[in-house]
Amino acid sequence: MFKAKNLGIGIPAGWMSVFAQLCENIDEILGPDKRGFHFVQCKQKFGSARWYCKLNKVKQRTPVDILDSKGVVMSLRVPDKHKTPDMLGEKIAALVHEAEARTMQLCIVCGEPSRLDTFDGYMLQLCAVHKKMRRKGTLPNFWEEDDEFDPP
Repeated sequence: MFKAKNLGIGIPAGWMSVFAQLCENIDEILGPDKRGFHFVQCKQKFGSARWYCKLNKVKQRTPVDILDSKGVVMSLRVPDKHKTPDMLGEKIAALVHEAEARTMQLCIVCGEPSRLDTFDGYMLQLCAVHKKMRRKGTLPNFWEEDDEFDPP
């Protein structure tokens, strides 16, 4: 899932359990033939996870985020009109979308229930404790370090 060329894999500590479960679910659906599945990019955007993946030549749907002053109102995946739907790809896309949606309610630092915090112009999902720390400038690093990152 992680050996192919990618644009960057960054999983915040608070969302690692969601990502690990997603990887297990995808692995189970794929079975022994992984069909070239790999993550292309994993990042945080607009206060939630964005986990882009590829399955052989099946392209993931293009994400479209609808925002208001409180953050992401809706995140849609627009199908490519020029591609034939792939059932396995659709199942994986649904799992990814569901996992991304769960991160919209979990603190990016610790995984506790959160609210979107837009302090300083950058959207982060933070619990009350980490929201206070952010205001004080003492928010801990929540990104897994490359040498510590050991995906499932």
